[in-house]
Amino acid sequence: MPPQDVNRPRQLFVNLSGCTAEAQPAGSPDGLPLESRIEGGAGSFGGWPRTSSPPGLAQRPRPRFKAAMPRIAAAPIVLLLLGACVRAPSDARPAVEHFPVEGPTAAAARAGGFRLPFSAAVRVGDVLYLSGQIGTRADGSLAEGIEAQARQTMDNIGAVLGQAGLGWRDVFRCLVMLDDMAQWQAFNRVYVTYFDPASLPARSALGADGLALGALVEVECQAYAPGDR
Repeated sequence: MPPQDVNRPRQLFVNLSGCTAEAQPAGSPDGLPLESRIEGGAGSFGGWPRTSSPPGLAQRPRPRFKAAMPRIAAAPIVLLLLGACVRAPSDARPAVEHFPVEGPTAAAARAGGFRLPFSAAVRVGDVLYLSGQIGTRADGSLAEGIEAQARQTMDNIGAVLGQAGLGWRDVFRCLVMLDDMAQWQAFNRVYVTYFDPASLPARSALGADGLALGALVEVECQAYAPGDR
């Protein structure tokens, strides 16, 4: 075996399937300069001398060209290739997240001696789905009148948004259920004070024949909950 020349330049080959890098002497695998294996260079092509043909093949003219082999800094290319092997860290938060019922809604359940069959909100991906809220106060009782219940309902929704680290600016849709549609305007007077007039959420409102605990209004919302907050 011929002695290896430690001073010969070396080339870096990257195996993307295994994300490994290996240094080999510059040139072709048999030790000849790379240019000698390209048509137009000195030496051989495919193991046959440039001036001869493989056995059984007639000599024929071959195109003359000089292969351009620009020298490129290997380090940036290697970093770029190896970067494809690095996977971005997965989102630390779970895909689905449940927020327990707290505050006035939980107090109303305790006062009534029953357990609520729902979470206050559930986040799925980047959307927070809030359960419907009514105007229960801290002692579990309902506020008096449509405007008072509307304000307490919206405050209860704001508390759930806070549990998830969100605010009213993140709400993009609401559903309003009224025991009496004649109170629609009275509810709206309170409702709009919680939002920027230039970016009100999408909304539907409907009349309901009886709401939980005899409430006059119930509101449920959806909010945008990106992972970078």
